Amino acid sequence: MLKKVVVIARHGPRNPIMSLHKLDQSVWEDLKTKNEDHIAERATLTKNGREFCKEFGKILKKQYYDKLLLDKDSNLREVVEFYSSKIHRTQDSAILVAKEFCGIHVDKHELLFDESISADPNIRYKHGGIENFKKLAKEIKIDDKHIEMSIKLKNFINEHLADIETNNHFFDVRGTLECYHFENIPLPSVVNKEILKQIEICAMSYYKNLIKHPHMHCIATDIEKFIKSLLLNNDSKKFVYISTHDSIIFPLSQHINPSYSKLPNFCSHIKYELFDDNIVDVYYDDTKISSFILD
Repeated sequence: MLKKVVVIARHGPRNPIMSLHKLDQSVWEDLKTKNEDHIAERATLTKNGREFCKEFGKILKKQYYDKLLLDKDSNLREVVEFYSSKIHRTQDSAILVAKEFCGIHVDKHELLFDESISADPNIRYKHGGIENFKKLAKEIKIDDKHIEMSIKLKNFINEHLADIETNNHFFDVRGTLECYHFENIPLPSVVNKEILKQIEICAMSYYKNLIKHPHMHCIATDIEKFIKSLLLNNDSKKFVYISTHDSIIFPLSQHINPSYSKLPNFCSHIKYELFDDNIVDVYYDDTKISSFILD
């Protein structure tokens, strides 16, 4: 019998962080979130992003609400728990998922926090904070078999999308193109399926090499330790939701199963299902990637 579920998920669709300044930027002006408390922060959830999070909450409810017997709990707040990093888009995602999953309105001050779910290099990178992290990020190479492709692709991006220099920009460009996709904003015809495939390959190659660096190992091990503590905690909690970033989801997924490589999309998630016999099944976007005995 299913005893507890921990879901760690990327936030919902957002406005871009990196501007593809060689494309028309006016399309994003009407999509920006208007809430006053978000003005100082870039990359908030779009209207479509908020709806996407609601749908994700409904999917989780369909998967787990009855299986966890939540309908028999008189006080749902005692059996569910919601965490988020301290960023508006992850907090909003968690609040929207909570409302659809169990009908509870969670205020931002009620969201729990753990350092392991933060994407802030000043918190997570233990070798000199954000400046040293930026330096490391620029030094990471693409796999040898993709170098020729990456050079041609970098020239293409510089001509048609944005000015880029180092390999970490492949991941940034990929993230912004994902924003265009979720908002159904058309791209120039030159940005065809082959180009998108090459960007995905180079972004994957870069990010896998980044998280292999010894200074980055703690990203995955810290969050794994935190999740296992939630699973081991013999409290009343049946469902725990953690709202975080792709820079947490991907290292964790590679730590769990290096042979399953998939860059996270919006609301991509890893689910831990704990059963009465202490077996834990682990899923990445509904694909089973691991199973272990909790001890």
